[in-house]
Amino acid sequence: MKYLFTLIVFLFFAFPFFGQSQVDLNELNKRNKEYLDLIRNMKNDIENLKDENESLLRKLESLTSNQKSIAEVKAEMAQEKEEKEAIPEGRSTEDILSELDQKEAELEELVRAKRAVERGKEAAEKKNSSLNKQVKQSEEGRAKAELEAAQNKNFLYALAMATMFIFFLATLFYNRFRVNKKAKNSLQETNRQIEEERKRSDELLLNILPEPIANELKESGKASAQKYENVTVLFTDFKDFTKVSEKLTPEQLVRELDYCFRGFDFIISQYGVEKIKTIGDAYMCASGLTNKRTMPVNIIKAALEMQEFLEDYKKERMVKGLPFFEARIGIHTGPVVAGVVGVKKFAYDIWGDTVNIAARMEANAGVGKVNISEETYRQVKYNFDCKHRGKIEAKNKGYIDMYHVEQPIAVAT
Repeated sequence: MKYLFTLIVFLFFAFPFFGQSQVDLNELNKRNKEYLDLIRNMKNDIENLKDENESLLRKLESLTSNQKSIAEVKAEMAQEKEEKEAIPEGRSTEDILSELDQKEAELEELVRAKRAVERGKEAAEKKNSSLNKQVKQSEEGRAKAELEAAQNKNFLYALAMATMFIFFLATLFYNRFRVNKKAKNSLQETNRQIEEERKRSDELLLNILPEPIANELKESGKASAQKYENVTVLFTDFKDFTKVSEKLTPEQLVRELDYCFRGFDFIISQYGVEKIKTIGDAYMCASGLTNKRTMPVNIIKAALEMQEFLEDYKKERMVKGLPFFEARIGIHTGPVVAGVVGVKKFAYDIWGDTVNIAARMEANAGVGKVNISEETYRQVKYNFDCKHRGKIEAKNKGYIDMYHVEQPIAVAT
């Protein structure tokens, strides 16, 4: 755009000059016409002066041919005086002298006429010289005017060519600017779409894997298994899931499971707990899957909120006369091994005896209760009121001390 604006400004200031140049050219043409008229008039004057000069020259030659000097006349008169006897009778000396005086007067008149002719000739020559000088000046002025007119014409041509060239460049740069801008916008849009897709893929990946594992997969394409010494594993399971599901259509069943699991996802996200997977109606998550040592307090708080969420859900469904889910939750703390298995549709999972004991805690929990092991209780006994249930036999694990978490212990202020 700035090139187009430059062209418009240039044309705005150049057009007045074009007009002025046209006015100057018209003035020069007018002056040339006046010079030509003057030259024609001067040529006519010169011709008239030449004719007058020739007439004067002829008259002067005529006078010169008849002219005699006074001395010659006097000499003739003296000769005539000596030859008196040759004088015809009837003419006296006085008559002869009078005739001589008359001739002398005529001679003087001729001399004055000659001088007048000479002065006229000189004036004519001066006038002729002046006219020649004016003609020369007029010719020079005309030549100068023609040169200026030619220069102005060439300048106008050059200016027109420069204007066309500038307009061409401005058009070229403007088109290039538009193409570059369009390409830049297209590139920005492409980059924006790529960035959105990258963010979306990162979010999907983080929904499947913990952030450290996801970063490792993005950087190296694989994730190595790691062992953690103090991980708290939580299992949930719905009571009489099979009987409840028989009362629902498949669509209703999936919708109710999705509602409950979405609520669980939101709750554990508030406490920094990592979701591991769902298996049917079972929900598994864990805390402490980092290199930092963590306490199982947060995951127990999340478990209590999960039971409160299901209790509210139960009340809503009972009011409407609809079937509902009730859950048992079991928690155990201990070492696990975590990693990614598979190549396609890979999944992050944890293994170890801690996972098995947490599953036994869930299987032996009361409905609507949070059941924890002796190891978990030892780490949170100052944070929660817990009810000792005694040693309860767990499948393939023998008798294990179990505790129902009642409520958090109020902190004195």
